[in-house]
Amino acid sequence: MQGPVDWVALGSVGALVLACSAQPPAIMKTLPPFSFEAWAPQDVATNVQDWDRAARNIADGLADHGMLAVRLPGAGTAQSRSSPGNTFSIRVQQDSMFLQQLKAALETEITNRGGTTTDLPTGAFVMDLRVDVVQWGSRLITQPDVPRREAVWRAALLSGGKIVLSFRQPFYIYDADIPLYEYIPPPDEVLARTARPLRYSAQ
Repeated sequence: MQGPVDWVALGSVGALVLACSAQPPAIMKTLPPFSFEAWAPQDVATNVQDWDRAARNIADGLADHGMLAVRLPGAGTAQSRSSPGNTFSIRVQQDSMFLQQLKAALETEITNRGGTTTDLPTGAFVMDLRVDVVQWGSRLITQPDVPRREAVWRAALLSGGKIVLSFRQPFYIYDADIPLYEYIPPPDEVLARTARPLRYSAQ
């Protein structure tokens, strides 16, 4: 039978062994790095990326019809199946931030794929760009009080005044971003100068 002294001795030896043994590595749990698929199917509004995605889709459509070079996956340059060398004149149907940026992005895509752009429609393919905002009702079960907004862009390629190709795609937008897609007229400066200020009196 072991006495109290023996238990103290065993406890001291155990503590000494633990103190001398290698400590387990410290493990910190961290969240995985955030990743975003630039061209993945869109489930939420992505704002600025919308016009780059639209420009790439339009350029891919032109390439599918042999009018631009084909961009290879993961490659920085485009590969031409023929010698397109086509010239495009891009015009917007509304004065909105989205269409102005889409035009600039599409000009970049066309240039990178061997085509050229010009402001003069003579002798060039004309690309008409427009965007419309669509309002839907709320989802009655999952989001009964949340209205849904979508925008739909459309690109129509004209040759000789006739539409030869057309591309369109809807995408989600935020309510606060509607002014990026719709033309909002500036305030009437003449009315602002001639209108008389209102005067209020408290009774």
